Formats: sequence, C-alpha cells, structure tokens
Amino acid sequence: MISEMAMADIAEMEAAGLHPTPRDIVRLNALALVFEGRKRRNVQSLYGLPRVAAIDERRWFREPTVGHEIWLSKVRRWIDENDFETLLAVYAFALSRSAADLPDGDSGEAVKKAVEAYADEMRDFTKEQIFAAVDYVKNGCDSTVGEEPPERKGSEDGDGGEAEDWTECIALGVLHEGQAILFGVSESEMRKMTRRQLEAVIRRAYDVHGMSRRGEEDEALGDYNRTLDSIRERLEDEKSREKET
Repeated sequence: MISEMAMADIAEMEAAGLHPTPRDIVRLNALALVFEGRKRRNVQSLYGLPRVAAIDERRWFREPTVGHEIWLSKVRRWIDENDFETLLAVYAFALSRSAADLPDGDSGEAVKKAVEAYADEMRDFTKEQIFAAVDYVKNGCDSTVGEEPPERKGSEDGDGGEAEDWTECIALGVLHEGQAILFGVSESEMRKMTRRQLEAVIRRAYDVHGMSRRGEEDEALGDYNRTLDSIRERLEDEKSREKET
C-alpha cells in the first residue's frame, strides 16, 4: 500500500533538493500507513484465528499470545540481541507450545534447560525452515513490521537502562489497558489472546462505551513526524556538506 501523506512529504523534500534514500521512503510509507490505519479505525476482525505455521506433521508454531510476549520479554533480559541462533531457539521453543506450558520466565536456569532440550529435538530442521515459520507467525505479512521511529529525546538506552526493563513490554501495556477498560474478561483470558485480538476487543469496548481512544492516533502521527524530521535533518546536513566541498 502507498500512503499519500508520505508521498506528498517525499515530493516536498525532492523539490527542496533533498533526496531520500529507498530506505527512507519505505520507512516513511510504513509509519504513515500505521497512522492512516488507526485514523480510519481499520479494526481487524475480533474473530480472526491466530496465525499458524507447520514444518512437518508434528512441529508447528502459533502466533504469540499476550502471555507469550510477556514471557519472551522477561527471557530476553539474558540474551545478547546479536545472538541470532539463541533468539531463534527461544522464540521457536516458546511459540511451539501454550504459554501455560512455558517454564518460569524469571528462572534463567529453567529456561536454558528447556530450550536446550527443545533445540536437540529440532536438530533435523534447518535454521532457515524454523526462521521462516517463526517469522510468519510473529509478523504475518505486515509491511510495517520493523519500521520504528527514532527514540524520543530523553529515552534511556545503554547497559542497564530503562529501555531494557522487561516491564516496558508492549504486550504488558496492552494487558494493563485491557484490565482498565474491559469488564467481564479476566486477566487469564486476556493472556491467552494474541495482542491483535486483545487490541481489537479493547477498541470494541471503547466504541461500545462511547469513549475516545484518540491517543493511539496521536502517537502514530507523532512517530511519523519524528521520523520525517530526523530524515529531513540528515538530508539537509548532507546537502550542506556537499556545498562546502
């Protein structure tokens, strides 16, 4: 899909002698589509089934539930983000079973033992096979996945920073919003939903109660504008340096 808002901003930069890279264009288009989707309130069906992928008749992976995402956020505290093989093993292990069957996410030793045993069971499959299945159930065919805005000024990064706190998990935030707005849905039931299912239920609850959730739309627009500003500033700096040489 193509965002007219993003295309207009890109054309404006080109007219000013700034030339966004293909990566800039894809990134702006993706973030603009997130905003426009929220503005249209293009809510996915509440009855959509979780994504499922199988690599043989006994090995399958299912879209992560809120419970899975919270567990994964806890476990990632101990994993080097550049250690692709370990991350893949942990995600494959988690998404191959119910969140209720996962070991204690606060016990590194229990998780390590369980994942190592699972990796041994999967030795006949290639990393490419497992990655393709896990990537699909995690991300589906969403073109906006992985296109993130620049960090907000003042946000923490680096060793031991707030950004590494597992309680910053997006799924946990959605769960807390569900606890605040949903009546008759237990925390246990919410943890068994995928994040997109829970978000759809929350949106429906806002509609039923006649309440506004405009903050979600404003946040998406802020992400887009922050990204646009950072790209424009970089291109202006590059143009200025070219004139000096």
